[in-house]
Amino acid sequence: MKIKDTETATFVLDNAKTQMVLGAGVDVGELIETLAWALDELAERTAESLMKAVLNEGMDCDGAIRQHLDDNYRGELETPSLTKAHAALCYFNLGQMDRTLDLSDGPMTVAEIVKEFGLAPFAPLLNDKEPDSNGEVQYPVGTLVDYEGEVCRVIGRRWVDVSDVPRFDDFEVFIEKKDGTPLYFVGESMVEPLEEDEKK
Repeated sequence: MKIKDTETATFVLDNAKTQMVLGAGVDVGELIETLAWALDELAERTAESLMKAVLNEGMDCDGAIRQHLDDNYRGELETPSLTKAHAALCYFNLGQMDRTLDLSDGPMTVAEIVKEFGLAPFAPLLNDKEPDSNGEVQYPVGTLVDYEGEVCRVIGRRWVDVSDVPRFDDFEVFIEKKDGTPLYFVGESMVEPLEEDEKK
């Protein structure tokens, strides 16, 4: 028997509880084994455990967020795109809880998005303050940069795992336009520091 998702695991647990209450014709050994499988599956798929898998096991950050949304969200709204989830988490880290983003079901505040979709455990992944191989953080959050000739602001930063393909940078930065429009993650090599007169 293989538990394939959280919903199935929850069903198995509920069914096992019913068997325990009824008590008739229950194979205790098989029941314990089934419960162990279900509990392991549920534990492996929580947002917290997925976040730890990114930190400790080299799991892809986007894959972890997507798996969390696919497996754990039981609400009625359409789940946000990864870019919208990234933006919400970056603004969450900045404390901009009342910032509004347009989702498929309409506008929602950052606070509402993070709560509705259970994204908070992933927030630290998008605010990585570790120095690079040169011992520095080239583009800290808040830095104004040039991206394809446009002035943008860094609002998030994350490590790019060595197993990610293609991998051009050790770190990526999430940028927004100077007018506040959120964009997406780009490699640090894709942005450039601004000249002093461009920062005005």
